[in-house]
Amino acid sequence: MAHILFAAPPLQRFHLHERLARALQTRGHRVTVLCTDPVDFTVWSHQGLASRLIKPGRVPDLPLPLAEFAAQDCLLAGSPQPGIRALERAGRPLRRMAGGILKLFEIDPPELLLLHADRTGMHRLMHFIAREVGSRILWTGDGLLPNTMQWDEEGLDGDSSV
Repeated sequence: MAHILFAAPPLQRFHLHERLARALQTRGHRVTVLCTDPVDFTVWSHQGLASRLIKPGRVPDLPLPLAEFAAQDCLLAGSPQPGIRALERAGRPLRRMAGGILKLFEIDPPELLLLHADRTGMHRLMHFIAREVGSRILWTGDGLLPNTMQWDEEGLDGDSSV
């Protein structure tokens, strides 16, 4: 069946992802949790789920809008007008991980990339690379009403295509 990749899921939503992964696996799908942090990787891998830790790699030749993703990280950190140094600092981890993410998507491309709640530059980078390699994308997040969820292929809230 399909290969579904959970993109750096937040540990605060562990139960949601764990139950979703189990439900997908019982239906025959292959689920992998993609981690950018070694601590998150340890948690997910000890739960019996297939987990992949992205390791830094060389910057790919693919033109990536890393400055835009770094600006998003600065905005989320509370700096709407970041300086050059702040953008550089925010863009460093994105540049470092871009090659590893692209390599994973080339070696074992998922049919679906699932992103939940987080809107970081790293998540946007994963979205961008997934689209470049032809994977489908689904963003999910908490809905406006209790016990509901929103979902979209392009993002959440202001980024949503709805």
